[in-house]
Amino acid sequence: MPDSPRDQIHRFIVELAGEELSFGDDDNLVERGLVQSIRLLELVDFVADRFGVEATADDIYRGRFASVSAILRFIAGDPA
Repeated sequence: MPDSPRDQIHRFIVELAGEELSFGDDDNLVERGLVQSIRLLELVDFVADRFGVEATADDIYRGRFASVSAILRFIAGDPA
């Protein structure tokens, strides 16, 4: 059975950090230092490629990549 989108995103963030991390779905990835500026762009590319969504700078600005929960909402097409 394939991993859920949540699991895939979590795993990718751990790979970006290069170490095992403990974080919740609602934790702000940048504020916690889990994803830094250049890595955030890699995360955006990963999500766009893996889940077939178009992501813009505006999506980043609006916080759609701030947390795993926000990314999952973005993938689902939730405008919040």
